[in-house]
Amino acid sequence: MMNEQNKFEKDFGDEFTEGAYFSESDPSEDTLEAAYGLAFDFYLKYSKSKGFSARMIKTFKNSIGEIYKQNFVCHRQGFREKKYYTMEKNETIDTYIWLLRQLMFAMKGKTLTLIITDGAMAIRNAVRDVFPEVRHRLYAWHLIRNATSNVGNPAFTYKFRKIMLGDYEIPVFKRKWVQLIEEFGLEDKPWVNNMYEEKHMWATAYIRGKFFAGFRTTSRCQVLHSVVARYVGSQYDLISFVEHFQRCVSHLRFKEFNADYESTHAVPVMQTCIELLERFAAEVYTHEIFLLIWSFLSRAGSMRVLNIENNNDCSKYIVCKHGRPDFLWTIEFHQEEMIFMCSCLRMELFGIPCEHIVKVLVDRHICEIPPSLVLDRWTKKVKSALNDASGFTRVL
Repeated sequence: MMNEQNKFEKDFGDEFTEGAYFSESDPSEDTLEAAYGLAFDFYLKYSKSKGFSARMIKTFKNSIGEIYKQNFVCHRQGFREKKYYTMEKNETIDTYIWLLRQLMFAMKGKTLTLIITDGAMAIRNAVRDVFPEVRHRLYAWHLIRNATSNVGNPAFTYKFRKIMLGDYEIPVFKRKWVQLIEEFGLEDKPWVNNMYEEKHMWATAYIRGKFFAGFRTTSRCQVLHSVVARYVGSQYDLISFVEHFQRCVSHLRFKEFNADYESTHAVPVMQTCIELLERFAAEVYTHEIFLLIWSFLSRAGSMRVLNIENNNDCSKYIVCKHGRPDFLWTIEFHQEEMIFMCSCLRMELFGIPCEHIVKVLVDRHICEIPPSLVLDRWTKKVKSALNDASGFTRVL
């Protein structure tokens, strides 16, 4: 113990003689601040020699602004005031405009085709200014939370969510909305009326046919935040942050490598009665997308063709669900271009052929999914198409 104390005094002897203790006979502000700085350096070096760190916790000033006291504590003592570890929010229109323009610059001038936000007016106006043609969708979870806080009836929230996410035709949506409002007596509720005015931004009935890749919330972003939070913290300095963030990036790349390997080498077990289409989907799509495709392939067995109209190059199919003749879908098939269009518009919304189109493929004995129904972004080959010979990703 004495050896450690002697070592400390030898290493930091200068601090004992050069101002760690200062005389009050020289009260100038510069001298006091310099003395406090020397004192803090002294305690910081001492704490590091003992395996911890120190920080300034509070500064005391008199009525004329002169410092007369400074507290130093262990870096783990108590809680820091909020201003020291959070940034003040600056959610103004100008801030969002700057942010979106930087995003467009990073994308080499490409504009967004869709965006999902919580509906704040500042970001709405900024999006309208920078990306006037973008398809703007409101965050589903945020709307459900607002429904709970503004109406305060769990039964209403449940039915509101069902109508919001339901795959209805527009007339059906309008009818169900009127029934919902009358059931709970909300005809004069301002929030409810405002939501109906903005239905084109949140109701699936109005968003159908617009490609959102299956997104209706920012959950993917929240998941990424939670992953990053496992590796970095607000207490890290810049060097520590970069080191730990690189570990996070390595972890994500390793998971991506495993997913790529599984998609490339794993062979799923064929489970449907339309094995040729299922096997083709397994060969073309990534593993995660194949699992989504498989659900449509399996549901195609419950579809029934009610009527077929042949007009020159176009054939029109009327399809219903087995035992539910009141649920009808219309599929147009252009044989020359091998183009399929279904009234459910799920192909346009998700980029995956629906069970109604699959039923037509089976009816016409088509054993492979046509290229018009295969979105490149969901396939195994998309990465190799984006990488050049050196292995670096090209920006399209």
